[in-house]
Amino acid sequence: MKRLNISAGFFITITLILWASAFSGIRAALESYSPEHLGLLRYGIASLATLFLCLFWRPELPQKRDWPHIFLTGFMCVPVYTISINYAEQTISAGSTSFIVSLVPVITGFLAPLTLKEAPERGTWIGLALCIPGIALISFGEGGGLTLSIGVAWGILSSLSGTTTILLQKSLLKTYSGYTVSAWTMWTGTLFMFFFFPGLRTSIEQASLSSTLSILYLGIFPGAIAYITFALAMKHLSAARTSRFLFFIPILSLIIAFIWLREIPSILAIVGGGITLLGVILSQRQSPTTISQTRN
Repeated sequence: MKRLNISAGFFITITLILWASAFSGIRAALESYSPEHLGLLRYGIASLATLFLCLFWRPELPQKRDWPHIFLTGFMCVPVYTISINYAEQTISAGSTSFIVSLVPVITGFLAPLTLKEAPERGTWIGLALCIPGIALISFGEGGGLTLSIGVAWGILSSLSGTTTILLQKSLLKTYSGYTVSAWTMWTGTLFMFFFFPGLRTSIEQASLSSTLSILYLGIFPGAIAYITFALAMKHLSAARTSRFLFFIPILSLIIAFIWLREIPSILAIVGGGITLLGVILSQRQSPTTISQTRN
């Protein structure tokens, strides 16, 4: 297997740390904000931060034929993903949510060969066989016994939208730079969020300072900066290989959630998370064909 080059390693490391911290940031912000207002404010700030970065990097103007693709990417990346993950964290812990979102590499492993013509990964079925009972244990653990948690369903929806975003962005990156794809995804996705603008001012006035600062952090760091570093990492890696690194996020998220929120998921949820993570790792075992065809 080819070694990960320095640029890709740097960009993916920054992305992992920032995205792992987002689960705790969301949980903290939800103390004062609705899922919709949290998403609008977060990505509004992220969009402004991305505009500031235009002083250093100028995004290309997409060709007319690519605008529908870009708007679809923005829609899946911002409103669908952020609202579903915000609703998930209303009822389940930050750590458990991160384990569910770690399904993204498994789903990507299924879809990338079909949509991007990338070489298939070995072990996907084994990984899925472990992920299903793992997610079930998380659901029971967060539901307080043998009760399914609705937050898990929202978490699965966020995983599906995250996978779709990766595949859509990877296709765009064949034509445009990482910053261009990230910037236009952010801006177009945020436009959809303005549907939830009514009542935002009241929410800000009534919110605690800590919740508002959490959203400010989410917008600048896990929002603007992390999406750019992730897109830049995908310039060097296949979609399947890039998503493989995401299985580090649940581990980092648990540590950050404990430090930031003093939050520890139930034992059943932790066991389920561990099984899910094992399934994700096994699903990403490469076959010789994948190794030879992966471009770094």
